[in-house]
Amino acid sequence: MKKIVYRPADYADPETAEKIERLYMEIFHCDMSETFSFWYGATPFGRPLGVLAVDAETGEAVGHFGTVQTRVTLDGQAAPARISMGFMVNPRYRGYGIATRLNEELFSAIAARDEDALVIGFPNDISFHMHITRMGYRHIRDFQFVTLPRSGERQADFAPCASLTDGGSF
Repeated sequence: MKKIVYRPADYADPETAEKIERLYMEIFHCDMSETFSFWYGATPFGRPLGVLAVDAETGEAVGHFGTVQTRVTLDGQAAPARISMGFMVNPRYRGYGIATRLNEELFSAIAARDEDALVIGFPNDISFHMHITRMGYRHIRDFQFVTLPRSGERQADFAPCASLTDGGSF
């Protein structure tokens, strides 16, 4: 197996942004070049936090797990939370524990910041089982998402989401 190096994702670094954008394109067929800074920029609640998995030999980014800060209301109290963004591993590198290691590295980084944040994830059908069985997430509930119509479209599309999972404690 190739040597994989895990490092914090510096979203302000253009080279890191380009590597993550390439992963989005290869895995999700999604061009993030126009919207990357929107999704991974600072929010009123703080800066994003993520981990990048890089093939030490080629320098290619082969995995990423990022989160953005937000606040939620739990039992009537405002609480810190993070929303999982772009948890992905290049298909050529799957099956080697990279996703599990990305998860471990990210939660270590959250703990190092002394954050007790709830991490909210919306896994797809492929990754749901892995989140529950290997990463300790809990299934909270299923959701329906709506895609709002764009200019010229007549109706919204509804897309079911397999579940909402959390990787933290309440």
